Amino acid sequence: MKNVYSCLDYVNKYKFLLKGIYKEGVGDLAKNFLRGAKDLQFPGEADGLKKKSSDGLKKILLGGLLLCVCALSIFILSFPNTIPALAQQAENVFVGKSPNYQGTLVVGQKDGQGKYTWSNGDVYSGEWKNDKMNGFGVLKYSNGNGYSGTFIDNKRAGQGTIKWSNGEVYIGEWKNDQMSGEGNYTFKNGDKYLGSWANNKMNGLGKYTLKNGQTLEGTWIDNTYKK
Repeated sequence: MKNVYSCLDYVNKYKFLLKGIYKEGVGDLAKNFLRGAKDLQFPGEADGLKKKSSDGLKKILLGGLLLCVCALSIFILSFPNTIPALAQQAENVFVGKSPNYQGTLVVGQKDGQGKYTWSNGDVYSGEWKNDKMNGFGVLKYSNGNGYSGTFIDNKRAGQGTIKWSNGEVYIGEWKNDQMSGEGNYTFKNGDKYLGSWANNKMNGLGKYTLKNGQTLEGTWIDNTYKK
């Protein structure tokens, strides 16, 4: 036959689990309260009616406390893994541990510093906001290309540098995930272009310097020199 425990026995047995919740522990609190309850005094106890009322109040307080203690004891016994599980859940809320993402989360969204790996092998390390790449970061593509610079809502924007696997490099401004603005491009054959860009092409005023030293300076439209 299984041992039968009173509510206070359960509290005393498991009160070490409650130390982090209450300063003195519910077990000690309960015992101290019960020991002191019999000495509880109320103004006017000399009066029989008030004495009777105070005794009734004592019973109500004791009964309420015992119910709370019993309920808490049952909770601890029924769910021994609840506290560790809640702690682990809280950790996962703030520190992402998914197979794809390693970093901080806010209300379940990527926010702050983090690293994300896509199924195709692309890897981003940097700042996140509202579950999107926002701020400075480094994006390494599986094909060997790499971008280092700022992002706005998952798109390259602002200042950034991209290096292609074939050796070509662009350093300059980006808009809506495209080379747009002022930028410096070095081609794999050694030619260089410094000037305006739009929609990933040389557009506007710019200077193209050939490897042999010759230059073409003027207006460009979609990579074509117009003088």
